[in-house]
Amino acid sequence: MRNLILIFTLIIFTGTTVKAQEFVYFGAKGGLNLTNMNSDSFSETNSRTGFHLGLLAEIPLGNRFSLQPEVLYSTQGTEADVIMLGGGPIQTEYNLDYVQVPVLAKIYLTESLSIEAGPS
Repeated sequence: MRNLILIFTLIIFTGTTVKAQEFVYFGAKGGLNLTNMNSDSFSETNSRTGFHLGLLAEIPLGNRFSLQPEVLYSTQGTEADVIMLGGGPIQTEYNLDYVQVPVLAKIYLTESLSIEAGPS
């Protein structure tokens, strides 16, 4: 985790020093998650509705290219009937909370339309 924070910090400071005449844009991000899980031990599953919230920074590296690191808190999971040995299924709820740190390459197709791709 320390290495990830160090890399994130270096990316931000390197991007701001290389393109000092450009601005670093900061923003917030949020949305809805609909998640489901599958397993051989589940007889039936129901999706879970969750959310994600976080902060982002957009670092312009050219006219049509930016680097966008993000830090997101995300809730995911499922409700499942777990098959037990020698008994009937037991209904269990799986609540998974994540801190995700995607670093996205952002390519602008037009001034207001872009494509993002990268590891999360």
